[in-house]
Amino acid sequence: MQISMSNIQKSYALGEGKLTILKGISLQFAEGDYVAIIGASGSGKSTLMHILGCMDQEFEGEYLLDGQPVHSINNNTLAELRRQKLGFIFQTFNLVAKLTTRENVALPLIYNRIKRRDGIAERYLEAVGLGHRLDHYPAQMSGGERQR
Repeated sequence: MQISMSNIQKSYALGEGKLTILKGISLQFAEGDYVAIIGASGSGKSTLMHILGCMDQEFEGEYLLDGQPVHSINNNTLAELRRQKLGFIFQTFNLVAKLTTRENVALPLIYNRIKRRDGIAERYLEAVGLGHRLDHYPAQMSGGERQR
């Protein structure tokens, strides 16, 4: 997947004026790139991530995802893109408290309609050193374990 952004701007109404969060952001990511977005608190990282993740389409500028303008993609197709091609690691983990670690990891497999899920979640959890936490609930794990 290729991502290209040109002159991205994002503002919010603030009383009589506006608060500009992003001003003139341009970037490109090619398939296979590893990217870290860093900055001070309040610098617009989360706002940029929402736009990159196609969760916010209210911005100025041009955002191309695999050559297609994001503004022209309908909501159903955007949901499919997020499900198939875009991944997120949320700061707040977003684990389902009533599901075990195994069940939380298997949840995207269900959403992707993967019928044969035997052992997939277990393999992923083993790969990140959590094979011993398969049947634990999020509240029973450390912050670092939940993040993984």
